[in-house]
Amino acid sequence: MDSAGQAIEYRAMTPPDLAAVAALLREGLQLPEFSADYLRWKCYANPAGDADYWLAVQDGRVVAAYGAIPYLATARGEDSRVWFTTDGFVAPHLRRRGLYSRLLELTRQSLIARGDRSAFCTASRMSRPAFEKTGYYRCVPAVSYFWTALGQHRGVGRTAGSRSWKQRAAGRLSELTGGRRRCLQAAAAAEAQELDWATPPDELESLVRATAPANSICLARTPAFCRWRFGRHPWRQYRGWLLREGGAPVGHVIVRGANVVDIRGRDDQATWRTLIGLALQALADAGESEAHVYSSGPPGLATALRRAGFLQWDRAWRPRGLYPPQTLMVAKLAAAEPEFPDVWNPASWTLQMADLDCGL
Repeated sequence: MDSAGQAIEYRAMTPPDLAAVAALLREGLQLPEFSADYLRWKCYANPAGDADYWLAVQDGRVVAAYGAIPYLATARGEDSRVWFTTDGFVAPHLRRRGLYSRLLELTRQSLIARGDRSAFCTASRMSRPAFEKTGYYRCVPAVSYFWTALGQHRGVGRTAGSRSWKQRAAGRLSELTGGRRRCLQAAAAAEAQELDWATPPDELESLVRATAPANSICLARTPAFCRWRFGRHPWRQYRGWLLREGGAPVGHVIVRGANVVDIRGRDDQATWRTLIGLALQALADAGESEAHVYSSGPPGLATALRRAGFLQWDRAWRPRGLYPPQTLMVAKLAAAEPEFPDVWNPASWTLQMADLDCGL
């Protein structure tokens, strides 16, 4: 009960709740596009299965929500299903009363009942303690954030004392032209196919399997998933390219707005350089003034991004305008040991999210 003695009811979300849940999250997450139609697409059109959302209801009103979205994945070559938990919000007048932790636990218990083995999330400093209490633990270091300016960044040219860290960095990036020029030249000469999300090729999925590190869980890129995820999103527009070498696929990159949301490929500098060049050219053609990459990918990708003029800000989260560090966390859902016992040892595996928009 709250301080006024009104009982809190916890229950699973059903389709009739979509409008109320969308209204709560639209206000709480500051996303004006968050509509019932969007939530219907997100929760009930996913080819991997329906979402699992839990609600707190007080006096007939939805006052808190939390949920999980299923993704098909490969774990060391074996097919599985994993869950990405997302869309957590508690009405301000009911915070610090255990609603968030309660919804986390209800979601986790529901996923356990489904028979799936793992759920993961990206947690901020604020939400991390609640996840840890519910059985999640950190599985890799903080997701790396990379940023670069594309041309003359807004604000460059003001006095040094008034410029933000991005504006100061953009002023220095004019000197980092060599690596970026090589990326763009490689992209111009590449055998690259722009993807049609109405008919995505099977090669995206085969590429994911072929390039997955030995100790990893990788989200699948099946044609059905790509049509839903990248082709039918209610408001976001995605563009992607499949990179070939001698006719065989060696990498792909997907962009949305100023963000590189999905970049996968053979782990060598020539491949990464070409994929980065394809992304930079697409963002520049679209008139974007900057580019963002959140990466939990292989070290070779981070090296290629830095050589292309991207700045890595893992330890510079305080400056205004930068989100807090996001820690990748995982929860083991099955009581018994999974198919690969050491997959739960954070030192022995990585989760290749490769997708900035996992939470959609």
